[in-house]
Amino acid sequence: SPKPYGSNPILLHINGVSDDELRDQLFVAREAGCIGIIVEMVETQFNGRVLEPSLLKRLSAMCAEHQLLLAVDETLTAIRCGAPFCFQREEFSDIISPDLVFFGKATGSQGIAINFDGQFLKRFGLSGSSRGRAVRKWQDNFQKPVPTADLIQAMATIEIAVQGSFVMLSRIIGQAVRDFILEQAVERGHEVTTLDALGGLESLIFVRKDVAGEMLVMGANTAASWIPWVNWLPRLEKDMMRSEVLEEVIGRKSRLSREELSNMLVKRGSKPTWCFCATMPYSDELPQTRTPLLGNNGQSEAAARIRSTSRSVKRKSSNAVSFIVHIFRGGLFSPPTLTYDPLLLLLNHDEQDERNRLTEKWKDNKLQELNFVGVVAALLANVLTSTGSWPNLLPPETTTPWPVRTCWFCGIAFALASVLTAADQTIRLHRMAGHRDGLVLIRQSLRTQERVLIGTEWKYRPRKLQVYAWQLSVVFLAGAVLCMISGMIFLVWSAVAEDIGRGKGFDDNGKVAVVFTSFALITAVIFGLGQTALYYPVPNGGEIEDSD
Repeated sequence: SPKPYGSNPILLHINGVSDDELRDQLFVAREAGCIGIIVEMVETQFNGRVLEPSLLKRLSAMCAEHQLLLAVDETLTAIRCGAPFCFQREEFSDIISPDLVFFGKATGSQGIAINFDGQFLKRFGLSGSSRGRAVRKWQDNFQKPVPTADLIQAMATIEIAVQGSFVMLSRIIGQAVRDFILEQAVERGHEVTTLDALGGLESLIFVRKDVAGEMLVMGANTAASWIPWVNWLPRLEKDMMRSEVLEEVIGRKSRLSREELSNMLVKRGSKPTWCFCATMPYSDELPQTRTPLLGNNGQSEAAARIRSTSRSVKRKSSNAVSFIVHIFRGGLFSPPTLTYDPLLLLLNHDEQDERNRLTEKWKDNKLQELNFVGVVAALLANVLTSTGSWPNLLPPETTTPWPVRTCWFCGIAFALASVLTAADQTIRLHRMAGHRDGLVLIRQSLRTQERVLIGTEWKYRPRKLQVYAWQLSVVFLAGAVLCMISGMIFLVWSAVAEDIGRGKGFDDNGKVAVVFTSFALITAVIFGLGQTALYYPVPNGGEIEDSD
């Protein structure tokens, strides 16, 4: 053959596949000329998902049943995953005995290791000197032998790894870095868990781009730039276990350290090589902007990421404001969590029956909410329309000031809009639910047309306009209440201003204004404290664990 390799590989689908379906795939692969299965212990093209031991056991059994070679790809996982090779970890060692192991970047040289005790090769009964003869015969067929210098470097790397206890360090450093990443993410306002923000195994770390991008660390892209994960490979040095070192390397102090190093390199006529972009827009005036970035999409994207990094620093100072906003949105409007999250779950559950149950539950709860809001808005509209008969604090011949009338008329408009919106949405829900496929219609009206990547999965996203449209009745009701209270405040203080203008001074109307304003402020404070006490963050699209 003119090619030193065979036909193109065949991809096996193994998740959610029965043994019979897997056998059918293996039969087709063997008919196409395949002689073995290559397994990635840690998936390196996306988010670093670790292969489950039960799935690995199935593949091992299938290889033995169909007399196929079992090969393990350890190009990135060697040494970094808590064992010389990842398949030698305690959870895998009793399950798998591969015939071939592909190694590479971790050892400084790429090649294939052969295991004569592998589950397929051991059938040949090679032992002792016969193994040496087999290796020498195999070497005669090599077209591209490893250069001697590379081989020496690889052997030295392995020796250093043994003497430096790199295998144990990979576990300790990996856990330290992962804990630090999660702490930093929480401090920056992310609601994350280990499963949805981190991947990989031990010191082979995969981090979500939105989390990693704020830490000013150069990460290696995975299979493509659009994938929202990057790969971190921390140095296996004992200092990386210390939190103060991690703070200077990937924490908040890293910006200052990199700025100082950048300025020093510029003075010496050199350029920092931290940016992963191929066309980094260097700035001689601002060398400190040469911070590590992610991606490889040209100057515009690099510049955009520099701006986003500076914005992330500014966002830190607005955490208190963001917290207050979330508190009030959690009860009155709640698009981010208590409204968005149920929609995300009912649109993307794996089982049809569960999707229908969640949709039915959302519909019933929404109808009850609309009914309550409609009744309250109607009562409030009735109160606002009767303001003309309220006791007037102004002199009889004085016209009510325009701010008071404006607030009350706007409040009436808001209240009527709330009633109309609640009635319209109630009718829409009842009519859609009356259709034979009503629950499907409801879901289709709520979601986007195409799936998008959320976290690590492709999901339907609730349409943003739909999320906010279903809150309109509550928003209008809140606006009516605000206008009514504002009108009352304007009214009492307009009477005080009128008395002062007529020379009466701070009379009874002033006492009414002070007492009313004081009670209004106290009520507002108590309301805010109540919102704070009731606030609880809800994970976006995640499961809520009920601890014992």
